[in-house]
Amino acid sequence: MKAISLIVTAAVLLLPGAASAQKDDLKKQLVGKWEATLQDSTKVDFKIITEFKADGKMEVDVKGVKLPGTWKLEGDKTIVTETVLPDGKKTTAKQEAKVVDDTLEMKDATGQFFLFKRIK
Repeated sequence: MKAISLIVTAAVLLLPGAASAQKDDLKKQLVGKWEATLQDSTKVDFKIITEFKADGKMEVDVKGVKLPGTWKLEGDKTIVTETVLPDGKKTTAKQEAKVVDDTLEMKDATGQFFLFKRIK
């Protein structure tokens, strides 16, 4: 569960129109499937696959457990996610995001950095 909370727990512009365009660009860039390799508390590697859908829904696959949720952009570079855990509880996370080519860089409020590669 710690790994799940790590994932679900990641440029001031002068022209308002440019900020809106940048937000739209990030939204378009995020749509798709992304994969990261993390380590659990026992230092065993595992993969996380996150799919951001164009309609604001998302799905996170952690060790074969699929967690539904929603996502939206706040400002021009912050993703706010709400994920439903297996016990039905919801968890919300804010992460700074940046897409460069097929790499998604995310950083959560604690400074934890995540690197995802596009797979679809």
